Amino acid sequence: MFIGVSIQTTTTVSRLRPIPHRIIPAKQDIIKWMNKNIPPGSVILCDLGFAPEIVLYSKFSTVIHTHYEAKDVRDKTKEFYESLFKDEDELWNFARKYKSDYILYHWMSLLESGVSSKRYMVNITNVFTNSAIYKLHFAENELKRFELLYQNEFFRLFRVLKEGEAPVHHNVRYSPFFNPKLLIPEGKIVKIEGFFDDDYAQEKTSEICDLSNLKNKATQLVQDGKLIEAEQTYLKIIEIDPYFDLARVILADFYTKTKQPEKALWHLKEAVRLSGTAESYFYMISACKYFEKNTLAQRYRQEASKKFPADGRFQ
Repeated sequence: MFIGVSIQTTTTVSRLRPIPHRIIPAKQDIIKWMNKNIPPGSVILCDLGFAPEIVLYSKFSTVIHTHYEAKDVRDKTKEFYESLFKDEDELWNFARKYKSDYILYHWMSLLESGVSSKRYMVNITNVFTNSAIYKLHFAENELKRFELLYQNEFFRLFRVLKEGEAPVHHNVRYSPFFNPKLLIPEGKIVKIEGFFDDDYAQEKTSEICDLSNLKNKATQLVQDGKLIEAEQTYLKIIEIDPYFDLARVILADFYTKTKQPEKALWHLKEAVRLSGTAESYFYMISACKYFEKNTLAQRYRQEASKKFPADGRFQ
C-alpha cells in the first residue's frame, strides 16, 4: 500500500524550476509562499502525493518521496499517518525524529475516509478530538508543539516548534474547509465523549466543494443581465458558508450596483458580526461612506481601530 516512497535528503538547486500551470492553484500558491518565506533547505513533512512537486519546484527537501520503492520508507509513511491520529506529542516526536521543520497539511487528511484516505491506509475508524489531526484541522489554537504560519483554500503550513518554544498566533486567510463553526455545528460534534462524529462534516464538505462553481455561475449571470437568478445564486453561496466575509462583500457589491443599499449594508454587518476580520470592517466602513452613512462609518472605524491598532486603514 505504501509502495513508491522514499526519503529525499538533498536540497534542491538554487535556481528554481517554474511551476507548471497543470498544478492546481492552491499547490502553486503554497509552494510560492514557502519559497519566499521559509529558509532554503528546510525539511517538509507532507503527504506522499505532494512531496515530488515540492522537491521539483522549491528549495526544500521532504521526509517522504514517491520516486523510489523501499520498505523502510513505506514503514515511515505508515508511522507518520498513524501519528496523526494519536496525540500531539506523538506527531511532534515523529517530526523531530526525522528532522522535520514544517508540516504541510491538506484538508482531506481528516475529512476523507475512502480507500485512498489516510484512515484507510492505517486502518483508523474513529477520530478523537484530542488527536493531533483534529487539532491541526480545527483547533490550531490548542496546539503546543506546532505553529500555524500560512493557510490557503486547501492547505495549512505548520512550523515544528523546538523544545520549550511557544507558538505565535498568525492571521491567516479564511478557508471554509477549516472552519469548525461551519463543519461541526453545535449538537453534531460528539456522540461519545471525545469522539469526532464527522458524518455531517463530510456532507457539508460536498457543498463547500461546489462553492467555486456557484461563484462562477453568479458572475456569469450578472454579466448576462439575469439579476434575479444571480441574486439567488449569491444567496445560495451565503447559505452554504455564512462565515465567508468575501462572499458577503461580493453580494453587497451586487446590491450596491442594483441600488439596494439596505441589503448591501445588512450583509456587510453580518460579515463583521460573523467573521470580525479587518477586511470585513474595511468594506463595511467603505460602504457606509459610499451610502453617506457617516455616523455608522465612524462607529465601525472606532471599533476597528481598537481591534486592529496596527492597521493604518482605521487610524
